[in-house]
Amino acid sequence: MKLGKKLTPEQEAKNFDRERDRKSGNEPGLSTAKQNKIIQERLNNQKLRNENTQNSHLEKFDKFSEDPLKYLYDLVSQGEYSSNQDQRTELFTLMILVKIQNSLAEITASLSKRK
Repeated sequence: MKLGKKLTPEQEAKNFDRERDRKSGNEPGLSTAKQNKIIQERLNNQKLRNENTQNSHLEKFDKFSEDPLKYLYDLVSQGEYSSNQDQRTELFTLMILVKIQNSLAEITASLSKRK
């Protein structure tokens, strides 16, 4: 059995620092411009992740407000409302409410044109 070469504490510290720098992207071979570019890319990616996280809970509402019947159709096609009768009743109620909302919007638009 062959044992590795014993390192002094100073050499171990240097190896540790070198490995940490390599993993973090701050290799000694990188120029300052490249390091700044990597840092800027990471900051941009983090900013995008934060924006996506903030807006992800609003995604369902946006899709529903754009085209409610299409959104309900997508839910049904995924099998959301296929398990029991109560869920199907809820689905039909939602569909009726959406149709009523659309009809009221049309009536309001036609009445506002008459004025």
